Amino acid sequence: MEQAIEYFGFITGLLYLYWEIRQNNLMWVVGILSAMAYIAVFAQSGLYAAMSFQVYYLVVSIYGLYVWHRDKKRGKVSENENDEACDNLVYRVLDWKMVLASTFASLAIFFLLYIVLEKFTGDPMPAADAVITALSIVATYWLGRLYIHQWILWIVVDLLSVFLFFSQALYPTALLYVLYTVCAVYGFVHWKKKGIKL
Repeated sequence: MEQAIEYFGFITGLLYLYWEIRQNNLMWVVGILSAMAYIAVFAQSGLYAAMSFQVYYLVVSIYGLYVWHRDKKRGKVSENENDEACDNLVYRVLDWKMVLASTFASLAIFFLLYIVLEKFTGDPMPAADAVITALSIVATYWLGRLYIHQWILWIVVDLLSVFLFFSQALYPTALLYVLYTVCAVYGFVHWKKKGIKL
């Protein structure tokens, strides 16, 4: 059963990436399903920070769906020859205030998570779990605000996650994060090339 849930998370994770690159609101819906699956998977594996991130992501997905839906700049602007709607890609660029605030937030979240995981749980890799979760929280916030640099942060998170999940024998999940890394590189290039800076 646990492996079936992990494979479900794998499939919904791939769908999430596809729609994230296209800035389609369906990414948030699929993200909710993927988060629910990985809450169960990470709880079973004792990766409590990764599990708590999925709970956080559930809430952020609902918020992201609302924010993206109301953003009038993301409306339909043209139709291709097959009458399929095309969305404008838009993005923001980080300023130094957001970088500074995000750095402090990442460090604070990391230290808090690490202390809790080290002292109160049986997490097999508390430092790796804590740093991945802290950076993921910031990257998800950046995604919700359409910062293009979220892709760079996701590359770092994804590479660290491959190591963590492979070491815990979560092989489909490790493979998913290899694919996430490749797609994050593509996503950055795609947004930069096709997107409009807000």
